[in-house]
Amino acid sequence: MTSIFHTLNLGTQALFANRQGLDTAAHNIANAQTEGYSRQTAHLGQRAPTGFQGVFMGNGVYTQDISRSHDRFIEKQLNQSNASLGASTTRDEALRSLEGIYSPDQSASLYDEMSNFFSSLHALSNSPEDLPSRVAVIEQGKTLSSTFRRVDENLRSTRSMIDENIDSSVHEVNSLLDRIASLNGKIKGMEFADESQANDLRDQQDRMLRQVSEVFHVSYYSDASGMMTIRGPNETLLVEGSRAASMHVQRSALTEGAYQIIATDSGGSAHDITDSIHGGKIGGYLEVRDQVITGLIQDNNQLAKTLTDRFNEVHRSGYGINNMGAQTGLNFFKSVDDVDFSARNMDLDDAIIASTDALSTASSPLASGDNVNITRMLGIQKEKLLNEGKSTLDGFYTNTVGALGTQIVKAGHLLESDQVIHSDVMARKESITGVSLDEEATNMMRWQTSFTAASKVIKTVDEMLDTILHLK
Repeated sequence: MTSIFHTLNLGTQALFANRQGLDTAAHNIANAQTEGYSRQTAHLGQRAPTGFQGVFMGNGVYTQDISRSHDRFIEKQLNQSNASLGASTTRDEALRSLEGIYSPDQSASLYDEMSNFFSSLHALSNSPEDLPSRVAVIEQGKTLSSTFRRVDENLRSTRSMIDENIDSSVHEVNSLLDRIASLNGKIKGMEFADESQANDLRDQQDRMLRQVSEVFHVSYYSDASGMMTIRGPNETLLVEGSRAASMHVQRSALTEGAYQIIATDSGGSAHDITDSIHGGKIGGYLEVRDQVITGLIQDNNQLAKTLTDRFNEVHRSGYGINNMGAQTGLNFFKSVDDVDFSARNMDLDDAIIASTDALSTASSPLASGDNVNITRMLGIQKEKLLNEGKSTLDGFYTNTVGALGTQIVKAGHLLESDQVIHSDVMARKESITGVSLDEEATNMMRWQTSFTAASKVIKTVDEMLDTILHLK
């Protein structure tokens, strides 16, 4: 009787073990399309034998564990690739949003308006007293000033848009860090009482970490109990155990209100991590905001300041006509002392707006037909006033636009490169963690066959017991 019940127990154990294998295959099939899911495998083990009448008899089978297909090295590569791809994607998008501001396809680019302004001066030089020509110069001056202001406004608007994207990304990271810290506690609680791993929770943990790495580069490690520790920019402790850091943005008084990113770590210490962020979406945004856009704003201001100061200098040396024929020392553009606000505040001087006669075309008083001072103004277009005497106004603008174009092209090439690398790493990851439906179908048949065989063992034992019970 003892041996019969031993056999019954063997069949029961086999039935249970193969059912767990079947459940694992079904779980894989169910999650074949689940993002971040890692294929799981049930591993069976032999139970220790028992000695009986000098013979060691097997005690059947049990499920040792259910492991997930996972490669830590590829996972780290994937997180690094995410950070690089996140940065190159946002860099490319942000730079292309700037392209429209300087596009040569615009009907009224800054280059065109400077050319139109000097063309109107050339027309006036042929007839300094002609009222329509004087009105044309003043109107072109207004349009040129408006274009400088528009470029400045568009650049600052793009910078504000990037700040809003940074703010959104920071909120996204906060949510992910909280969830990772929560998973740390759940994983530790589940694995504490069991030797096997909480595979599905670890998959969620890895998936959220990949989402964090898309925002900025992080370093991390996991201990034996599945608790993940994450460090961010400037070695800021973002997640430790079940505690997570919090991040927020605040306006900076030093950078015209641009957002700074402040992280309060799990110990309660606040750190400005803005300058330490590299990689990821935020890294790409910060690079464009603090380097590219800041440089473009400075160039636009420098161009406006140089044009304003030099044109006013020449204009002040001339004289108007009619009632202003003896008037000299007048500015054409409003004088702005701070170069950082030259483009934003560029406009015509009040005296020029009030009277076309104030336009100082003559080099001597009461000389209405004198066009000498206009000729001097026209000469400004060819003067090398910028880049330490190396660039004209047009040349400086062309260099600025050319440098931006080069950056856009490089950003596009870098994005393509990062996409290829990311696709390669993802393909290698999927080859390890991905679910093959054909393979799982085969596994289901294998487990089903073993399950059926185990059930036959139980049925056979049942028949044997029935035979014994009916013995007379």
